[in-house]
Amino acid sequence: ARDHTRLTASLRHTNLCPLGAGALTTTAFPLDRVMVAELLGFDAPMEVAYDAVSSHDDALEAVGAMAVLMTFLSRLATDLIAWSTWEYGFIEPADRHSAVSSIMPQKKNPAALEHVRAAAGMVQGALAAALGSTKNTPFADVNDAVTAVNEPVLDAALRTTRVLVLAEEVFAGLSLRADRMAEAARLGFGSATELADVIVREAGLSFRMAHNVVAGVVSDALERGISADAIRSADLDRSAEAHFGRALRIREEAVRQALDPAENIRTRTVQGGPAPGNMAAMIAARRAGLAADRDAVRALAARVDRARADCFGEARRRVSEMSSSRHPTDTGRP
Repeated sequence: ARDHTRLTASLRHTNLCPLGAGALTTTAFPLDRVMVAELLGFDAPMEVAYDAVSSHDDALEAVGAMAVLMTFLSRLATDLIAWSTWEYGFIEPADRHSAVSSIMPQKKNPAALEHVRAAAGMVQGALAAALGSTKNTPFADVNDAVTAVNEPVLDAALRTTRVLVLAEEVFAGLSLRADRMAEAARLGFGSATELADVIVREAGLSFRMAHNVVAGVVSDALERGISADAIRSADLDRSAEAHFGRALRIREEAVRQALDPAENIRTRTVQGGPAPGNMAAMIAARRAGLAADRDAVRALAARVDRARADCFGEARRRVSEMSSSRHPTDTGRP
């Protein structure tokens, strides 16, 4: 949503018509710059002619927004690539988005996701190229600041568009292994923080003291080779006695609930938390926002199409008028 906002903001600055600016002081001919801008689908003319000729920060802003978007997609691809490895096993890309190893027949390479990361680097390079072309240039109609900057920006736009299409296809083809994710959550110690919170609530210890107790329990569990769900209230007592000389006697059910990943999620009802009700509301809001963004894009595309039709229609009308004025109707003479 923020990327869409950034791109929309850059469009507002880009979608101003420079035509009629001339060399930098417009012209003495009575041009109608507003009509030209409307016929070409722009929001308005770029008001100051000197600015229209000498500045190109609209292009820099656009490629900057694309670089931020591509950086996000690259980071997402990095997580998905890690999650697709044997060690994680959380997801599996579709075969059509993968490549085989040239030597290892058992290997499935997430090639499409790797391409997303590579393209992100190229778009970041385009931003650097555009900024480099512009810096140390005068505010004038010079090729390096006004013309050369177009090449990396247009290249970035093409690559970003292609990657967005590819990413949508890749995400739709992912297989999610929920059971493997749940098992990793059960075996890991991600719920240890909630266990410390339970100690604070049940035994009245400060969080720092509870933190020390749980740290001792986790260290002991790792040494014994047991998972988080095997921790019991007696384990907390041993650690507390070692640290503070007294047992905590936390209820076994409270310990079990604290170490249950699903229960952890259900209790995170604070705004922004992952509780099912929260997630349902956030997903609904984001789907509504996505629908509104799509409607806005469709409206923009329709506006450009109408402007194109109006532009060519006006051109044909004027050509017809000029043709009629130059070729009067037949007088009957040979």
